[in-house]
This record gives sequence, C-alpha cells and structure tokens, in this order.
Amino acid sequence: MDTLKFAALSRALTQHEEILQLRAQCLFDRVYNYWSTSKTVNEKIKFSRTVDGLELVIPQCKFHCFGESRIKFIDSNAINEITFSTKKGGEKEPFVFFYLNKDNELTIPWRMEAPLIDLDYAGSFEEHFMNELTMAALKADLL
Repeated sequence: MDTLKFAALSRALTQHEEILQLRAQCLFDRVYNYWSTSKTVNEKIKFSRTVDGLELVIPQCKFHCFGESRIKFIDSNAINEITFSTKKGGEKEPFVFFYLNKDNELTIPWRMEAPLIDLDYAGSFEEHFMNELTMAALKADLL
C-alpha cells in the first residue's frame, strides 16, 4: 500500500495543479467545440460548456449527464480524474471516469484493453471520447 505524506501532496499540487487543470479544461473545450458545431449531431442533442466541465443532454432518451474534473493521487502521482455523472434523487451518480495525466495522456480505467491516448497527437479523439462515454452510459443502463 502506497502512502502519501501531506508534504508530498502539497508539493505535487504546487508543481502540477495548474497544468492538470489546464489539460482538463482543454479536453472539455475540445470535445465541446467539436460536437457543438458538428453537422452530424441530432439537432435536439445539446452540449454545454460549464464552469466545472461539460454537460450533455439527449432529450429523446431522457439522458442528462455532466462531466467535471478533480485532482486525484494514484501511486503518489497527481492525475486528473474526469468523471461523468447523472443525477438521481438530487444526488450525483457517477457512471464513468477517465484519467488524464500531466503529459496530456488519457486512459480509460474501466476498459483495460483501451489504449492510452496522447491528446497532443490524437486525430479523432472527440469521436472516440464520445463513443467511450456512450458505451459507459449503455453499460450503466442510462441509454
């Protein structure tokens, strides 16, 4: 079991907080900009950029989810955990999460066979990201 001392946590936040938050905001911006202007998206499906992240509404399926990020420590390394949730009974109910590291590499922890995606070089990342989100929502019986 790894231990994380408070001083190490504080130092990691000082060194990586800004870049991790920037990476998450860029990911949300990239997905939002691509899909909110796409000509292939059904006109009733709505993407919104929020202060905390990204919101998606598919009214035909009564599906509404929102994504937000937080810094998390795995093996004493600071990463961004991007979580998508729905609301049930006024409570957040997460259904999928992604990890984004300071090198701008995205992993999908719930799918071990999924490749590491380098967002600096990924060409069709936005489609892949939404496919993963859709698969997770289907698996959670939300769609």
